[in-house]
Amino acid sequence: SLLISDMESPLKPRNTAKCQPVCKDAFSPPRMRILLVNDYPTGGGAEEHVAGLHSLLANAGHQVERLDGNRSKINYFGRLGNPLLTTKSAKAMDRFRPDVVHIHKHNLFWGTSPFKVAAARGIPIVCTEHDFGAICPEGWMVDDTGSTCELGFGPHCWSRRCMRSDRLSLDLYRRFNLARLRIQHRTLCETTSLFMAPSRFLVQWLESVYAPVPARTMPSSILVGDLQRQNPSESFVVFLASRLEREKGVDLLLRAASRVPGIELRVAGSGSQEQTLRSLSVELGMSDRVTWLGRLDQEGVRRECRMAHLVAQPSVWVEGGGDATLSILEAMAEGCAVASSRFGDAPDIIEDGVNGWLVERGNLQHWIRILEAASASPARCLEMGVAGHAKVAAERSPARLLERVLDAYSFALANNRSKTP
Repeated sequence: SLLISDMESPLKPRNTAKCQPVCKDAFSPPRMRILLVNDYPTGGGAEEHVAGLHSLLANAGHQVERLDGNRSKINYFGRLGNPLLTTKSAKAMDRFRPDVVHIHKHNLFWGTSPFKVAAARGIPIVCTEHDFGAICPEGWMVDDTGSTCELGFGPHCWSRRCMRSDRLSLDLYRRFNLARLRIQHRTLCETTSLFMAPSRFLVQWLESVYAPVPARTMPSSILVGDLQRQNPSESFVVFLASRLEREKGVDLLLRAASRVPGIELRVAGSGSQEQTLRSLSVELGMSDRVTWLGRLDQEGVRRECRMAHLVAQPSVWVEGGGDATLSILEAMAEGCAVASSRFGDAPDIIEDGVNGWLVERGNLQHWIRILEAASASPARCLEMGVAGHAKVAAERSPARLLERVLDAYSFALANNRSKTP
């Protein structure tokens, strides 16, 4: 059974000793052939991470190729074992002959196909899980009370309707994903040499659910330049860059901002909830204080961060990385204070009261208090922005990411769990 509720602590690492950094003198190939696998070529934070990693590795002299899926309609049951995707994976690996296959998001398109193909050829696999899709059949890690789930996936997921399952289609989707997770579990355990994840919280879950495979943190990186803050408007500006979906908590931020006079809210993004959120802003009397910016490119987001007093990330689900992490890092890179729900990797980035605020996830009153405190002291927000800028410059540089990734590849090559051809 994959139920892990009977453990003393579901977040207790089981095998950290197996995941110590490998001595570079013992095994450190100078150049490698690396295949990066991801569900989609473009999208959110995970896709931007893969694109950035591709550039970093190529600029360091490694031969890198990408194997991306596409957003065409894929039969759900094909994710359990699709011969067409297996053939596509095999052709790519036989042609490129990688030393390491680095699989990123795989649950929406690839399923287990690239794992099985790489293992059959004896190619070591590093797998980065950017979210909780490999732990929770809903991906939210939030139970029916709104609390963080402490069980992981197991038989209880078949009958227990959690926070996301508010309609029949999502209830059925959870059950399908439970079957998918149970089927893929053995494959991932037998073929993956090393898991990586953006947060310590997700790393601990991976170690618990996919033991004995070791796991390491792989924090996202970001380019940080000199501080170039622009003069913010007379109003207190709060900026949010997010998909406009229910799990992102944009409605929560709208409700909180409506209770704090003098706040101007600028929202970048698009999604299925956009019209609903626009209507809510009118109902709350916020229409003259909210600017809907639509989707912005990275430079547009960074420009908004430079002009804001505060960047908010009000997610109501437990995020392991991706869009949420990117939004926080972009704010800090531009010297802007942040306020974020306390989830996954936010505590790894935000020092509460030093470079921003951590807010209890889904707590409207806490958001109101934070917005009141921030808007009452713009000078304090500037100080927090400077502290955040210094933190990401020191800890989240692309050079450090490259070092971590190459060390992970060396570990996988030296501890290959794939089958020999």
